[in-house]
Amino acid sequence: MASLDEDFYKRSVGQHVWHEKPLSTRLDMCAKCGDSFQFNLQQLKYDETIHRVRSGYSLDEPEQAVYSKLLDEAQRDLDRCQPELRRLQSLLRELESQQDLLRAYVAGVRSIMAPIHKLPLELLGEIFKYTCCGDIGVNCIISRAEKQLPTLAVSGVCIRWYNLVTSMPALWSSFGSKSLDSPSTLSLFKVFLERSRLHPIDFQIDDFHPQSPDDDLFWSLIAIENSSRWRHVQIAAQESDMVDDFLLPLVDGKQHLSALVSLNLRSEFGDEASFPVDCPILQSLTLTGAPLDLEYPRPTVTSLNLERLFPIEIYRVILHCPNIQVLEVKCVLEGEAPPHICCSTLKFTMEYGELLSQWSTAFFRLCDFSKT
Repeated sequence: MASLDEDFYKRSVGQHVWHEKPLSTRLDMCAKCGDSFQFNLQQLKYDETIHRVRSGYSLDEPEQAVYSKLLDEAQRDLDRCQPELRRLQSLLRELESQQDLLRAYVAGVRSIMAPIHKLPLELLGEIFKYTCCGDIGVNCIISRAEKQLPTLAVSGVCIRWYNLVTSMPALWSSFGSKSLDSPSTLSLFKVFLERSRLHPIDFQIDDFHPQSPDDDLFWSLIAIENSSRWRHVQIAAQESDMVDDFLLPLVDGKQHLSALVSLNLRSEFGDEASFPVDCPILQSLTLTGAPLDLEYPRPTVTSLNLERLFPIEIYRVILHCPNIQVLEVKCVLEGEAPPHICCSTLKFTMEYGELLSQWSTAFFRLCDFSKT
C-alpha cells in the first residue's frame, strides 16, 4: 500500500488536462515475453467521473457507496504502479550504466586506433606545446566549478602521454586563474610552478572580486626562484591592493625580472606606483588604469599600450621608453596637460572611447612624430 503522501495529488484536479479517451488499458512491457501491465479504466467510469469533477457534482448516499468501491479498485491499480515503476527505473539505470560502459569501450578502441599514436614523441611534443602552452594562462581556473586544464587532460590519456608531458617543463609553463577564491587555484599554481622547473612561465590572474586570495599564492609566484622566470604576465584586478601585493615585494627585495618579455597590468592604483625593477628584455608594456613610474629608461620596450591614464602619467611612461615602435593610447583621463611629447614610434593608435574627450584630442596635439 502506498503512503498518503505518495497518493496525494498536488495539482488541481479540475484543471487537469484529461484525455478525451481513456489511456490504453494494456501496456506492453516486453515485446519478447509478452509481459504487460493492465488497467480497467472502463470499469472505473472514467468519462462519467471526469464530467462530475468538472461540474462540481455532489454524490448522494447510494452513489457514495458506488464510488467508494471504485476508489478501492483505483487504489489497487495505483498501488501496483509504484513497484512496477521502481522495477523499470532500476532496469533503466542498469541499461544506462551498460550503455555508458559501451560508449567508454568504443571511445577506447577508437583511441588506440587513432593515427596520433603512431607519431614520434618529438612531433607529439610539438603538438602538445601548441595545445598546452600556446598562449598566456592556457591552463586556467575559470570558476569554482569550471576548469580548463589541457595539460592535465592530455597527461591523463595514457601512460605514454603522461610520461611525455611530465618530462616537458614547457607544457607546465602556462597557467592562470579567474577565480582566486577557488581552493583549486593555489594547488594548481604550486603544481605548475614545480613541474615547469626552470622553464620561463606565462601566467594570468584575472580576478574582479574584492575577496583577498591566499597569501601563499602571491609568495609562491614572487619567490626569487619563480619571479626570475616570469616571461609573459597579465594581472587584472578590481582592487589595486592585489597588484600592489605583486609589485611591492619585487621593489623592496630589489629583484630582477630577467626573463620578463611582456607585462600587462589592469587595475586602479589611484597614485602612481614606483617600479624601479630591472627588466632587461622587456618588450611589451600594457597599463590600464595602472600608472607606473618606470624611473629610468627602458630601451628594450618596443610596444606600449596605455589606457585610462592621465596625460602626465602617459607622458612619463613614454619618456622612459625611447625606442617605441607601436604606441596605443586609449581613453585619456581629464587631468594636467604634460609638456610636448617627442615619440619616434612607427605606428600610433588613439581610441577616444564612447565619448570624444577634449583631453584625448589635446593629448594628440602634444605629440611630436616628426622623427618618425
